[in-house]
Amino acid sequence: MKGYENNIFCKLINKAGITFEDNGERIVFDSNLTFFRHEFKKVLYSNPSYPQPLLNTICENFTDFIQDPLLFKACLIPYSKNESKDNFSHDFGLMNESLIKSLLGIDELQTPIMKILLEKLVDYTTEEEIMKNDLNDNIPKLIMNQLRWIDNIVDPNQLTENLFEMISITPIHIQTEIIEAIPDIIIDSQHNEVVKKLKESMENDTELVVPILDTLSNLKFSDTLMDELNITVIKHLEHCELEKIPILIRFLLQSIKNNDKAKFIISKIRSKLNFNVIASLLKVENSINEDDKAQVNISKSFGKLLFECFKNELRSKKILCEEWLKLINDLDKREDFKSLDIDILYIIHSININYKKRVETIIKKKIKEDLITPDLIKDSIVLHKSGIIDYYSSIITISEILLNDNNPNSNQLALSIYYNSFASFDTYYRQEIIGSLVTHIGTGLGNSVEYSLKILKKIVNNFSSEVIQFIVFIKNILDYLDNLDINQIRILFDILSTLAVKSKDTEVLNNSGESSLYTDLNIIIRKQLSNPMYRYKIMGIIMGLSLMCKLSPNDNNSTINENDKKNNMKLSCSLLRMMEIQCRKSLPCLQYIYDELSFLINNRYICKELEEWIYDNFACNFQNIFLLDVEDLNRVISKEFYYENEMYDDEEVKGKGKQAVNNYIRFDSWNNLDGDESTIVLKILPILLNTSNTQNTSESSGIIVCMCSMFRLLQSCEKSLNNNLESIDALLGCGILLFEDSKNEYSRDLKYQLCNALFYSINWYRELLNAFCDQNDNEMKEKCIIRLKNIIDMEKKLSEFLSSMNNIKFSPIGLHETILFNEINNSNENYYMEEVNLHSHSKKSFSNIRDLKPYMREIDISIFDILKFDLLYIEKEDISDEQKIINYSIFKYLLTDLNEKIKQKLKLCKTSNITNNNKKINKDTSNSNSLIQRVSTKKFLLTISQIIPYLCKYLEDLLKLIEDNKNSESENEEQLNLCNECFYIIVEGLNYIFSSQAFEEEKYLDIKQNIILGIMKLTGDDNQDTDDFYRITIIFNYFVNFKNKIESPSSHIMYIKLLDSLLKHIPSTVERNKLQYLNNALESIIKSALKKKVSSRSSEKNEYIIYLLQLCINKSENSIEIIKYYCLQILPQFIDTLINPEADVPNSLLDNPLLNGETFNIYYKIMLVELNNILQSEAFMQSSIIKTIERLNDVVECFTHLTRIIKIYDKRTILKHLLKLGKLFLDTFVKKVMPFLNINFKQHHEDIVGLLKILQQSTRIFQSVCNDSKIMKDLVLTSNVPQAKKILETLLFQVKIMLEDNSCLQAFWIGNLRHRNIQGNFVSSQFVQESKEEKEFIKDNIDDIDSALNNEEDDNDIDKLLGSDEEKSEKKKIDSNKPKTKKTQKKVKNSTEKAPISKEIVESDESMDEEGEESEDEDEEKDETETENIKNESAHVSKKMKSEPPEIVISSSQAHPNPPSENNSNSDIKSNKSGISDKSNSTTNSNIKNSGEIMVSKSLEMDISPIKPIMRKKKKRAIISDDEDEEEDEDEKVIDEINEDDIIEDGEEPIEELTQPKRKKLKKSKRSHGAKSKRSVYLLSQASDDDDEDDDKEENMNEYDLDDSFIDDRSILY
Repeated sequence: MKGYENNIFCKLINKAGITFEDNGERIVFDSNLTFFRHEFKKVLYSNPSYPQPLLNTICENFTDFIQDPLLFKACLIPYSKNESKDNFSHDFGLMNESLIKSLLGIDELQTPIMKILLEKLVDYTTEEEIMKNDLNDNIPKLIMNQLRWIDNIVDPNQLTENLFEMISITPIHIQTEIIEAIPDIIIDSQHNEVVKKLKESMENDTELVVPILDTLSNLKFSDTLMDELNITVIKHLEHCELEKIPILIRFLLQSIKNNDKAKFIISKIRSKLNFNVIASLLKVENSINEDDKAQVNISKSFGKLLFECFKNELRSKKILCEEWLKLINDLDKREDFKSLDIDILYIIHSININYKKRVETIIKKKIKEDLITPDLIKDSIVLHKSGIIDYYSSIITISEILLNDNNPNSNQLALSIYYNSFASFDTYYRQEIIGSLVTHIGTGLGNSVEYSLKILKKIVNNFSSEVIQFIVFIKNILDYLDNLDINQIRILFDILSTLAVKSKDTEVLNNSGESSLYTDLNIIIRKQLSNPMYRYKIMGIIMGLSLMCKLSPNDNNSTINENDKKNNMKLSCSLLRMMEIQCRKSLPCLQYIYDELSFLINNRYICKELEEWIYDNFACNFQNIFLLDVEDLNRVISKEFYYENEMYDDEEVKGKGKQAVNNYIRFDSWNNLDGDESTIVLKILPILLNTSNTQNTSESSGIIVCMCSMFRLLQSCEKSLNNNLESIDALLGCGILLFEDSKNEYSRDLKYQLCNALFYSINWYRELLNAFCDQNDNEMKEKCIIRLKNIIDMEKKLSEFLSSMNNIKFSPIGLHETILFNEINNSNENYYMEEVNLHSHSKKSFSNIRDLKPYMREIDISIFDILKFDLLYIEKEDISDEQKIINYSIFKYLLTDLNEKIKQKLKLCKTSNITNNNKKINKDTSNSNSLIQRVSTKKFLLTISQIIPYLCKYLEDLLKLIEDNKNSESENEEQLNLCNECFYIIVEGLNYIFSSQAFEEEKYLDIKQNIILGIMKLTGDDNQDTDDFYRITIIFNYFVNFKNKIESPSSHIMYIKLLDSLLKHIPSTVERNKLQYLNNALESIIKSALKKKVSSRSSEKNEYIIYLLQLCINKSENSIEIIKYYCLQILPQFIDTLINPEADVPNSLLDNPLLNGETFNIYYKIMLVELNNILQSEAFMQSSIIKTIERLNDVVECFTHLTRIIKIYDKRTILKHLLKLGKLFLDTFVKKVMPFLNINFKQHHEDIVGLLKILQQSTRIFQSVCNDSKIMKDLVLTSNVPQAKKILETLLFQVKIMLEDNSCLQAFWIGNLRHRNIQGNFVSSQFVQESKEEKEFIKDNIDDIDSALNNEEDDNDIDKLLGSDEEKSEKKKIDSNKPKTKKTQKKVKNSTEKAPISKEIVESDESMDEEGEESEDEDEEKDETETENIKNESAHVSKKMKSEPPEIVISSSQAHPNPPSENNSNSDIKSNKSGISDKSNSTTNSNIKNSGEIMVSKSLEMDISPIKPIMRKKKKRAIISDDEDEEEDEDEKVIDEINEDDIIEDGEEPIEELTQPKRKKLKKSKRSHGAKSKRSVYLLSQASDDDDEDDDKEENMNEYDLDDSFIDDRSILY
């Protein structure tokens, strides 16, 4: 080539057969390509200057050669074929190689040429050069392609170094190209080194993160490097570009290989991804780059890519699903939850059907714990709407589940999901949402329907234009009106009215071309109003008023033009007029319209123009109908009126016949406050008596029903239009026209009308209070207080009339319809009553004012502003006692109504100390038309918060009045009672407020602070810059100052509840010592309350004791000490007092006047409950192990004393409490305490053994109670026995496990204990056949019958064992003649006589057979049949003994790993039998004493014997425990000792042999060694400790030590 004639590189390649054509743009091979490298090497090696300086010269010439871009490009592209040659025909393997690629295959040239090529990359710095679509023009890509897939890398280290050197100096697009080519260039041995360098590059330059991560996915490297890379990637999550986040997340998730790594990665992703910031960035980018479609697409696709990444990895990695679900399930704080967690739950729910149920369970659980909030749900949808939309089906499924849940929190979250989904998703998904809500509404399920309507209403109010297109779906709900109650109908009609007006304005018709929704609603309204059923009339009224509100709303910012407003105003007026005309014949419906209009006007729902029209056409009629001027008044009063409906009373007392009564009456004006200045009077009685003699009597007298409603409408219009009541203020002081008070006896019908007049007079005064109590004029305030007094007086008058009506119940006119409306409002069943059939419906009637009071007109919450005045006249000294009592009555009246409203409006929190009795609300008054129900909680709390400081001041005044009254010479009992009652009502109301849910919710936090600050001001501390603990402490101390002034017990307990409720609001972060100071103050108050006598009903007293005792224990710093005080001192002293009533009563008992025979079981139950709570909450844990064991000793000692009580005081309720709660205590002991004892046994084995010995005393008595419950045939008690015995067995096993774990199993003794009842009498549980040699022995000592449990004997020997028939008859006579005594008294037996078989034992055996003992074989059934003739005398014993297989006789086959043959086993048993028969009674008893063997019993009545698993697990020793007597004197206890040499080794001899000569040997050893002690741990159950002394003497077991245990302390080895 020209210019390169002297270039050695050119000469060499020419010799190898390469030529250049087309001016150097194309390279052509002349020789076979297969031999190119061979020829080139041959030429290279044949040169005399090889290797140096030839190689350097070649590299230099090559560098010069490729300076020409055309030649360089020609060297980079594949070879061209020389068509004139046919020696290529079979050479296709190298056709895709370029010249440089071929040269790189030569080892000597590879490294320098690679370096030259990489350095050439620096020449291409522009992004356009790397972004060319044609590969042949993209030089950087061609260069990197030369380095890919080289067969042999001569110097990999140098290549790696060169690559990263170029990465550090080249522009970003070249760096990206190099990094992406690395996996195809480097060899496997260099992967770790390359990864380290890439990690460094990624840390230094965030722009390289994406290509580096792509490259890393194709490299193999160590786990350590992967962890380091993960940390680096996690750092970039917070700062990298949005489009890179999905790639980083994918890399992190793909790196997960085990649980620990999954947990780490998940936690880091949750902490680093802040979607609030991401969402704001997306909004900014969208607003900036609106014209840049590519950038907008990236922003929209970000969420989709991210969630697609999560979905793929969650689907492919089960471990990732498990760990993420586990992490979410373990979250316990609201702030720990992320919106991403909710989206992950949606994704897992959608991709894996196996996780659906689990996801739903987790969501419900977290909602129940109040950890998932509506705001979190909103963020999970709104912030991720582009990605989460693909999982719409799971979102809707979960929302439907939450909507059907009964938890209100779940319903609120369902509302948030539906609403935010509608706001975020497109039309298709919106249609699905509307369809889902309509479906739920149609189901008729109350909770689901109500919240579905609320969701739909919220959507319609905010997206009415978008919802219009779905009107056809929503109209279908009208078909399901019968399934909805009135509240739900209100919401539905509000939705339909909004859409109807919107569709009318936009003239939107449905697809079928029918009339608009507005027209449809008008037709429905007319149909409903003309329906004879009241329910449908109410529906029509509600629908009409809803449509009227939407046509003429009180919206000053409305964009509707004036013509449309006028048109809508006309439509509203015509609609109202039509409704009024339709309801004229149904006055209760007209009353309903007036009340609804009043509510709408008071809450500013309609425009001023419509209000004026209502005032002119409806409200002004009040004056014409109900008021009378003075001139007419004088004319009416001057005459005597005769009530023409003269009747004879058909219900007179028998024997008197029909009697005529007086129907004459004179009218008189009552309660005229304005005197002569009054110009009007309210005519109530004339309307009721129809003095105008109109033809339509029912209409004229029935109009009284509308009086209060019409006045409420009148005063609402006045307040709204004029902002005052000056034009109608005369109504507050005017009198009412009633009757002249006389002693005449009126007829029943006239008296009935007089009662109606009094009833509506009371309602009138209540409405006057509602209207005028919020006025600022002091004169009006005083008149309101007088009207309150009038209400009280008129209620008394009405009560007198009701009591004088000879058992005739009263039902006010129109009240039945009102009650019916309330019932319709509360339910939709059985209230489709037609007007014509109304009289046939059972009417409610009343015989006293108390029952009638809930149906009177409701007092508005504004009336409580009167409480801000000095109603008690504390500051006035010239008030008479009579006037004070009147004012106290008014005060009590207001407080009572206030409390009722508080209970009706506020819901209690879960930790409330208020009982269910205080939660009851009269259902008839809690209707949807009720004032208080329609007041928002926030408004109600605001009103109450202003009154609470005044109520607290009243508390101070009341206590002062009570104290002054007691100190005065003439004590006024009525005044004192009123003060106590008012004090109780105020404290009860305050406690209810502090215990309400609203007081804990964040949205009412400002109101809560206002209440607290208001009370603080009473103390003189109004510092607002303090923390919650300081504020609560100030309030608490304020109320504590009242403690010594409260006398009433009922007030005292309510006062304590108030203090308790206050302490619950102290933040959990407060130090324990600060909180304990307040708890100690409360504890002292409780103790003083427990020392006061309470004279109340039994149920109230029990509730009083339970609450105070439990609160005292829980608030105490050392609750165990209080329990010890009662268990070890008070309760035993009370039992002693019962036994010895003549003895002096201890002072400690006098300090507990609430403890008596009726309340003893309450004290007993509380102690058991609190002991279990201490173990359950691990309150016994202390700073040191020694102190913890001491605490446990106290707990167990208390439990033991409680169990001992039943031996003396064994009432059925006490036994039931012990069985039911005692088994819970033992179960908790096994689960909570035994693991602790096991861990610390080696260091503190003596203390732990002592603890178990104390516990053993209680478990034995517990076992006796189980036995006795069967004797008594008490199903309630016996139902607890199986579980109790199972727990006892579990406790036994746990003790053995503890010993085995600590390598001292040889110290464990186990044996059978004898069945005893509570009194300590032996109860025979089994009966087997005995050999003839043993009959006499057993006859002399029947209590040792279990020594031959496995011997065979004839059925005829049963009579010999139980004695002759004569002896039986004598014993039976003794039992029958024996007087019945208390169970606490011991039996007196002659030591020379055998114990008679008591009737209790026989009954016990029958009950045992009835309950069905298992494991009876055929031979035992045969025995039972043959002895049936003596069933009523003694066969019960044999049945019971047969029903339980023997336990203590364990053959060598059980104790040896390889059991001998059956014959050998039998021979051993026979040898044991003969040994036993040769001994005397004394010897036998001595042996029993030392061996610890307890006769005749199954140690635990379980299907699986407790011995078998023990022997199966550890067969080295079989040790038999002995019995003990708990009633022996402690000074006479003898402690036996058993050495390790006395323990039977494997296979030595059967257990029976241990009871023979070895027992004698042990006894001799004891006598010789004297003072040696034995501690053997008995079975933790199965023995009663109350044997009397005669039994012990007969058994010769009086040397037993009460402290004997089933652990031999000296055998504890390590």
